[in-house]
Amino acid sequence: MSQIIDLGNVKYNEDALETVHPSFEGISSVEGEKQTLYESLQILKEAYPKKILFSIKEVAEIINVSYEFIRSAILMGKIKVVQIASRKMINIIELNKIITNGVS
Repeated sequence: MSQIIDLGNVKYNEDALETVHPSFEGISSVEGEKQTLYESLQILKEAYPKKILFSIKEVAEIINVSYEFIRSAILMGKIKVVQIASRKMINIIELNKIITNGVS
């Protein structure tokens, strides 16, 4: 049975990814981006199997930037957060987008 994977704005069928050649030859850049998002999400899930939300400090450590860089990107609206009480948390999908696409 196939699983639908939701990466924010991108939803796709997991079985469809298995047919993509690893070298990305002959596929569109959108399919290649989906493959990259999927692979990096799998790596994150393996590294942090029970985590869905990450603190600003954790995200900064994972991507090797300063706490202030992440905090300012959040304040400028470049990184989406989930507010839990007074804490700002970044979900695994948003972290995956930051790792894959950067912060612009």
